[in-house]
Amino acid sequence: MRKHRTNNNETGLTTFDNFIPTMTLAGSKDGLYRCTRAGEGYWHGVQNIDPTEKGKFPVAVVLGGSHGSFMDEDILPPSVGKHDLKPEITQEEAHNNVAQKMVKFIKFVNGEGEDINQADDESAVFFKPIVDSIIMEGSYHLRVPCYNISTINPDWPK
Repeated sequence: MRKHRTNNNETGLTTFDNFIPTMTLAGSKDGLYRCTRAGEGYWHGVQNIDPTEKGKFPVAVVLGGSHGSFMDEDILPPSVGKHDLKPEITQEEAHNNVAQKMVKFIKFVNGEGEDINQADDESAVFFKPIVDSIIMEGSYHLRVPCYNISTINPDWPK
């Protein structure tokens, strides 16, 4: 969703460009969707989101779930079977976890429930070290860098 989000230089907050509410699900044992990319999405969609868009772009983790946990394990595409990590939960547990998160999100979008990331503490705990490391790295995918020449090795005062 990188191409659909903007970091407002005035406020420093993330907004999504007239995009429909979207929940991102990530497995903690996903061998194809990097946890760092999901963490970046968590920072933009949950931690740094403009208050007018709060709750519309949650990122939730399925603890112990892999990429294939979101599918029918009997008909996984060859690339998923080859490159994914082994899940720590059963397919039924993963499907129930995903279904619960989807119901919470749909209720929120319909004005009937709370923001999934407020109710979903496991995602906050899972993503915290990932987001902290991305912030320390100074990732270009979090905020637009400042290239003000006066802040780069100023040679004044002499």
